[in-house]
Amino acid sequence: EGAVISGVCQGLARYFGLNDNVPICEIVQQVALPEENLLQKFEVDTRPIFPNGPNNWEITFKQTGEYTTFVDEWGVEWAMPKDDGLYFDMISHPLVNITQPNELKNYKIPDPTNPGRFKGLRETVEKIATLGYAIMVMPPYGGVFESGFWLRGYKQFFLDLGGNPKM
Repeated sequence: EGAVISGVCQGLARYFGLNDNVPICEIVQQVALPEENLLQKFEVDTRPIFPNGPNNWEITFKQTGEYTTFVDEWGVEWAMPKDDGLYFDMISHPLVNITQPNELKNYKIPDPTNPGRFKGLRETVEKIATLGYAIMVMPPYGGVFESGFWLRGYKQFFLDLGGNPKM
């Protein structure tokens, strides 16, 4: 289970005699967070800070046929093959069928100010800063275009850009 990245981190950790229990820090891509000892072994001078999820939503994985699926807090559904799956692919988009901008008022976006998103971040940042590492703040949900692709679907997003700019 897991992606190439987590497998590489596990292999390196085992090679150096370190803990090979590598947590996944980004679900969709199955990106692993190497343990501190491994980062030090390679003299990595940066440390990532990942935003938390909200305290009113929790990821729920479902086993459906040959896939593991989940719906993220934005309503995008993702699936990964159970056998040899490396990462999750989008399989449905919550805004793909809207045709007019006024329909967006019915879509409930996640609360960016939810206190759960910030729990423990200050302490983590202060700890990393005290150790002298540069801090990389990871995005909470892709970039501007990625979010549009995910919410509308790639095809619909590009059609909107070209022919329906109000959307």
